[in-house]
Amino acid sequence: MQKKTTKKILHLTMAALACATSVAMFSGCESDRPEIEMELTFNNKTYTVDYVLYRKIAPSTTAHFLALAENKYYDGMCIHDYASNRMYTGAYKLTDTGALDYQKYYDIVKTYENFPTTVWNGKPDANGTALYTLYGEFSDNYFSVENGKLLSETFGSLTMYYTDKGEKANQPIDIQPVNSNEWLRYSEYEYNSATSQFFISFKTISTTNSNYCTFATPTDEGKETLEDLQEAINDYIEKTYGDETDDFTEEMVMDINTDDVFTANDEMTQIYEVPKAPIVVKSIKVTKY
Repeated sequence: MQKKTTKKILHLTMAALACATSVAMFSGCESDRPEIEMELTFNNKTYTVDYVLYRKIAPSTTAHFLALAENKYYDGMCIHDYASNRMYTGAYKLTDTGALDYQKYYDIVKTYENFPTTVWNGKPDANGTALYTLYGEFSDNYFSVENGKLLSETFGSLTMYYTDKGEKANQPIDIQPVNSNEWLRYSEYEYNSATSQFFISFKTISTTNSNYCTFATPTDEGKETLEDLQEAINDYIEKTYGDETDDFTEEMVMDINTDDVFTANDEMTQIYEVPKAPIVVKSIKVTKY
């Protein structure tokens, strides 16, 4: 939980943001609602889903995700944790043997030019270093939207995800949101530790998720495509396993946070339910900035 003293110094209301970002690769005037095209493959069929991202509602998350997509970071990632109501991706590719191969996020994004950096271990003018993690734009992190509200999970929506940080959850860090000159001092590293993982929702929640940021929703045609994918998965399960969803996945225990600056030596693990029939993010392409 956030320390009580944090409440006295933290409260951010983000104003409407347009036509500016710290990601230099995105030139020109940017739209309030950029768009991406996500290609998912399952059982030798490709499902193309168009998404709308919300720059005014989640500016830092949108910039972060677009930078990863533009650099093709997500291409070839698998759904590494599957449940009937959510699919998690953004961290692993599959080897030829079906094992999960972690993609070294920090080593990779450090090579990207002008990658948006919102979370720091000390301010740059005091020899601080960028952590390449993401400022958490949700209510438990004292984030709100001026004259608006945060997105809730709906069918097909995309939500950024972060892993458990154990005893390092309250590690002090500094934050400078995208397009802001303000610096915020936080005590909750975990809330600001998302890197590349996100999940696709197969459900709708009436209330806003207070500790994860939902930042994108599918178009109407995209919803129909995801419904087709969900139906194909369910049909596959029924035909192959007699409607036993648990048999569709294989439990894998994976080391996590192995390259995180604060938790790399903590020997943490997480259990994933990995689909036996791979679901793969073939590509994510930015179609509108």
